[in-house]
Amino acid sequence: MNQPSIERGADDQTFHDVIEAYCGALSYAPGETATVHVSTHAAAYDVVVERWGGERTIAWAANTVPGTFHKPPADADANGCGWPTSIEIPIDESWQSGFHLITLRAHDGPNGRRVAHTGFVVRAGAQRQRAVLVLATNTWNAYNTWGGKSLYTGGHQVSFRRPWARGMLDRPEVERDDRKSRPVHTGEEPDDGGFIFQEYRLPRNYPSAIGSTGWFTHARRFVEWAERDGRCLRRPTSTSTPTVSTATTSSSGSVTTSTGRRGSARRSRPTCDAAATTPRSRATRCSGRSASPMAIGVRQ
Repeated sequence: MNQPSIERGADDQTFHDVIEAYCGALSYAPGETATVHVSTHAAAYDVVVERWGGERTIAWAANTVPGTFHKPPADADANGCGWPTSIEIPIDESWQSGFHLITLRAHDGPNGRRVAHTGFVVRAGAQRQRAVLVLATNTWNAYNTWGGKSLYTGGHQVSFRRPWARGMLDRPEVERDDRKSRPVHTGEEPDDGGFIFQEYRLPRNYPSAIGSTGWFTHARRFVEWAERDGRCLRRPTSTSTPTVSTATTSSSGSVTTSTGRRGSARRSRPTCDAAATTPRSRATRCSGRSASPMAIGVRQ
C-alpha cells in the first residue's frame, strides 16, 4: 500500500487518513440512491451506514469494496474534488428520516488513520412530524478546512463536494474537553484561553472547528436527547430548508430549525417566518452561541 503523501497542519488534515469520502448530496428522499465518492491508499475497505438518532442502528453495509486513490485537486476546498462514484446506496422506502453516518474502514494503513466518515440526511418523504430540526450544514461547510482553507481561515468559497474534516461527524466521546466553550462545573475556573481544548485536539490531529461546529459537537447531542425522550423530528439540512414549508403550515405543528452557531439559521428565517402567519401560530426566536443556539420556531 502507498502511504499517505500529503501532510499538513493541524487545521487541514487533507489525507491525514488513508481513506477519505464525501456524498454526492447532503440529503436524499426514500427511494433515491445515495452516491459516495471515495479515495483511498488502501486496496480495499468496508462500509457501514448507521442512522444516528437516540441510538445508532445499522441501515446498510458492504465489505471488501475495492479501493482506488484519486488525488485531491489543488482547489478542492473551493471547487470540490470531482471524484467518481465509488458506492451506490439504495435508500429503501422504509428508511426513517434522520442523519445517516457512513463509516469507511480501510483494510490497511497506519494505526489510527484507517477510518473516514461522511453522511447524509434521509428526508421525511411522506412521513410528517410535529417538529423540524434543520442541521446546520452550511455552517459545518464554512468551518471545514479539508482541501486547504475554510471561510474562517482565509478561504473565499467552499464546496460540499469534498470530505468533512476529521472529527466533525464522529469521534470518541469525551466529557467536555472537545469543546471550545467548555462547560464549567461549579467552583471551576473557565478555560478562557482554550488551552484544555488545544491539548485535546492537537495530539489527535483534529481541526479547531470541532470545538464549534459539526454533527458530533451540537446536533448529535440534541438528537440523542430528543429521540430518547420520545420526541420525533424531521431533519432537513440548511440547503434544503425551503422544503420544510409544508410542515410549518400545519396549525398544530412546532418547528425547531437549528442547533449550533448563530449564522446557520439565517437562511431558514424566511421559511419559518412565513409559517408564523398561518392561523393559530406565532413566531418565536432566541439567539446565542453553543449553549443557547439560534432557533426559529412556530408553535401553536
